[in-house]
Amino acid sequence: MTTKTIPLNIVLNTPAAPEAEAAPAKPTASPAAQVAAQARSEYVAVDSDAEGAGVMAMWNMSGPFDCAKLREAWVNAGLDVDLPLPDAPTPKRALFNTVHKLKSRQFFPRGLGNGGYAFIDESRVDEQRLTHEQALSVCIDKNGALVVSPWDHPRADDVRAEYARQCDAWSATDMGRYFSEQALPALHATSLKRSGGCYYVPAEYVDTYRRAKAAIEKVSASAMYEIPMMTKGDAVRVVLDALLAEATKMADDTADQLADPDALGKRALRTRSRECDAMVAKLVAYEGLLGNALDGIKNRVCDLRGDAVAALLAKD
Repeated sequence: MTTKTIPLNIVLNTPAAPEAEAAPAKPTASPAAQVAAQARSEYVAVDSDAEGAGVMAMWNMSGPFDCAKLREAWVNAGLDVDLPLPDAPTPKRALFNTVHKLKSRQFFPRGLGNGGYAFIDESRVDEQRLTHEQALSVCIDKNGALVVSPWDHPRADDVRAEYARQCDAWSATDMGRYFSEQALPALHATSLKRSGGCYYVPAEYVDTYRRAKAAIEKVSASAMYEIPMMTKGDAVRVVLDALLAEATKMADDTADQLADPDALGKRALRTRSRECDAMVAKLVAYEGLLGNALDGIKNRVCDLRGDAVAALLAKD
């Protein structure tokens, strides 16, 4: 298994820190900011087949999300217990989503003091003048019902129909907020950017994230993404385990062959010696990353290389 690590600044498309000239001194960040920065620096992208990898989660939500359809997909995916969905939008939220769904450059909302909105109708008088007139107003009364005034305005039915849809649907903003503020914290995710939008989901919660991803994409035009990632410590352990397994297998095979050196010709002994040299060089190349964790297997391979050379000299 080959594990490639990619600097996180490349994955997130952020500039890397300069290496040559030191940057001007900056004010010391708060302890919380320092902890967050340290957390963001502890992740690297890896190959998709890296065992034990988490994922960097990102998305582009596209609503509306029909509440009933998403709840059904959620239950079918077994997510209703671990990641309960939010309640349907409140009347106030449904009204907010309605006016922003219907707005245009010539028909746009402005807030009113009662929590409602006035729709302003813009028209052009001539090349130099525009006129603005309040076309209709909308609000939620004390009983939670929609009020459109005047009730018979040409756009009133459009407002009522859109409001009815929004009462049974979540907007893209609603789902994005739910995912970042409720779902991902339940998956013990860590934000990888100060502004949000990119999160590290630990390996043990990747399956849950993928089931949620499939359910959301099934009922909407949303796109959710994942990039395999690990903490640097996990990535180092993966490299160490893979390298130790590779070197140990090579050493065991060589030891078995050298157990009866008379059965090997000069060419085979030279090949075994070169293989040992190559493995030692590879282990030395990883010492900067893994420290002295490879000393034991490196010494064993060196000893086997000496045995192969001795057997070769004995044949001369």
